[in-house]
Amino acid sequence: MRKREAGPKRRGAPIRPHYLPTPYTWKVWNERNDPNNPYNAIDAARQVRGLETPPPAPGVSAPPPPQAAAAVPPAPAQRPQSLGLSEDELRDLFQIVELSQERAPARLARETATGQGVFEVSFARSAAFEEMLQGSFAARGGLPTGGVLLFAARSVAPEQFYASFTFLQEHLTYQPDATDARQLGVLQGQLGALAAGEVVLGYVSLPPNFDPTRELDIYWDDRHITVSF
Repeated sequence: MRKREAGPKRRGAPIRPHYLPTPYTWKVWNERNDPNNPYNAIDAARQVRGLETPPPAPGVSAPPPPQAAAAVPPAPAQRPQSLGLSEDELRDLFQIVELSQERAPARLARETATGQGVFEVSFARSAAFEEMLQGSFAARGGLPTGGVLLFAARSVAPEQFYASFTFLQEHLTYQPDATDARQLGVLQGQLGALAAGEVVLGYVSLPPNFDPTRELDIYWDDRHITVSF
């Protein structure tokens, strides 16, 4: 039998985006939350079967049905942190984020879910705000941090936004918990469903072993930037 000759190797083909490496923790999060993942579907089916009661045998009275467990309400959208900031101070923080893009661009943008515009998230660092945040947590055990980043998001159309950020620096990976104000907080607006034109202003407190003055990789959904502040 004649062996099929291999064709000529293609050289210089561009790297396709879906072949690029992505953070391992980001892949795990997506797999666990993907409704099309067959393993998630199997787990859901097992949970449903676990609630079903088999029919009683002939002559045996059926046991009383178990009391239905109370439905667990969804986690509430993140509310603004009480830092005593005035409207002017919040406006100044927005300006800091916007003006910082000229000196240290740190902006992630993608098309909205409905394709009606671009949804952007911008990051910046403010030493004054970082000092203020440290002071607000002083009476609650302090805020051990490797730096605080401000972020601002603006929706041009109805959109879902949950600040699902991932930060990488060398071998370190960090995904802030939006339910823990020591890691991520909202100063204005809320996480979740946003109306057209709604803005969100918040902060992320990096762990002590991070250094924002060095190169930092920031991932949001399928977008990625490398910046230093």
